[in-house]
Amino acid sequence: MLSISTLIWLLLIVFACNDGEELLTAGAWVRQNQEKYTFAPKALRLDQNKPLTAQFAVAVAVVGSVLLTATIVGAKTFAATGQLHGLFVAAIVLIFLDGVKHILLSIGLRGYSSGVVSAALVQVPYSVYALHRFLAAGLVTWGEIIRDGAIGVVVIGPLLAAGFALGRLVVPARRTA
Repeated sequence: MLSISTLIWLLLIVFACNDGEELLTAGAWVRQNQEKYTFAPKALRLDQNKPLTAQFAVAVAVVGSVLLTATIVGAKTFAATGQLHGLFVAAIVLIFLDGVKHILLSIGLRGYSSGVVSAALVQVPYSVYALHRFLAAGLVTWGEIIRDGAIGVVVIGPLLAAGFALGRLVVPARRTA
């Protein structure tokens, strides 16, 4: 059985697995699925005239910095108090919801979508296991999971949009020969 401290730090590895898959596949997936990609909210779209992977990497860096912060705060809080910080609980809920989103998107599209493999094999199992362990250890309640998760959803949406906007802004246009 994994320790609670190990479960906290594993969040970063889970994030790296999913976003690593997305970084490897998102650009090609978007180029090959133009008609499907138009369903994405405008704030979360990439500029087709600029390198897609570079723009996506900027958005990943923004979200990753939040998850890194949540993990550090979560680890320090747990080490000092034996409790879980709400920011970390929110991050676990967001990892779960993101994984479910990937799976549902692939079902809806009836095929592969960028990130679905790691979502199904890593993200969802990790987050379900972590939340189960935290509940069983009395570290969180369902009320806290729902509250912190809801706050996380409200906060991460604008941060994700800001990450995509920053990517569109800072990545230069492709050079034409």
